[in-house]
Amino acid sequence: MCGDKLYKLEALETHNIIPLAKAGTEDIDNLQYLHKIGHKTIQSVRRSVKAET
Repeated sequence: MCGDKLYKLEALETHNIIPLAKAGTEDIDNLQYLHKIGHKTIQSVRRSVKAET
């Protein structure tokens, strides 16, 4: 997602593109692997957008 390369032994996190709370699934086409920091960034943005609505 960020375009950075992954490195050996680097921790990855699985991200639901459409959140489970919004009828997303665990199907492979709704999942992506992200660096830990990238996943936290996406979650933070989602939380701030949700708070604004």
